[in-house]
Amino acid sequence: MLSLTNITVHFGQRTLFEHIDLFIGQRERVGLVGRNGAGKSTLLKIIAGIQRPSEGSVGLPKEAQIGYLPQEMEHNEEATILAEAMSAFAETQRLEERVEELSNELTNRTDYESLEYSRIIEELTAANERIDLLGGASQEEQVQRILQGLGFLAKDMSRTMSEFSGGWKMRVELAKLLLRSPDLLLLDEPTAHLDPPTAEALVRDLRAALTGRVVVCVTHDDDLAGPGDTVVELSATRPSADAAVR
Repeated sequence: MLSLTNITVHFGQRTLFEHIDLFIGQRERVGLVGRNGAGKSTLLKIIAGIQRPSEGSVGLPKEAQIGYLPQEMEHNEEATILAEAMSAFAETQRLEERVEELSNELTNRTDYESLEYSRIIEELTAANERIDLLGGASQEEQVQRILQGLGFLAKDMSRTMSEFSGGWKMRVELAKLLLRSPDLLLLDEPTAHLDPPTAEALVRDLRAALTGRVVVCVTHDDDLAGPGDTVVELSATRPSADAAVR
């Protein structure tokens, strides 16, 4: 699913980390741990394609979809919980517009044996398959199910984002990522700045929501790693990441 090969990052004369090799397979969940300054968030950004390493490469399937949850997030404070989560389907709207464009183009073409005609058919098929994967007509029902799975009540759907704490807003952002059905989900310290009872409740809900997904999670919370999960310790004082399965 994901492979990191010889990943090295230099900042001027300082080496943040070097020669990191890591493979993450299907349905695997990885906790990325280490002291502050070891480069955990930087490595996550490299996997997400936001930042480039000084050396090395990231390998992913060509069509892989990545969902990235950073520590700092922007929200529409006046939107309701339901409306903010529904904004995850902007991709569906774009795809539906593209499907209409491609369908109209096919109607006006007669070069049925050409490579261009075949390319349009392939793109149209891929767009329709992606729409089906994202939920299609059942989107609002899907949104409410995922939000409730992350701890929201039915009566919360009409409340505005401004009424909730940072931890609950983060859950909305996580719901938006899950609704996009990414092949790889990257979480940067989802329990940071939460009090122990809130963090404990979030960990419980996260475990249920992330079942069967490929996840890389930067965390200081050991409780996030369950049985069978892989824990990778990143150290700025050692040349590579050490992995252990819990």
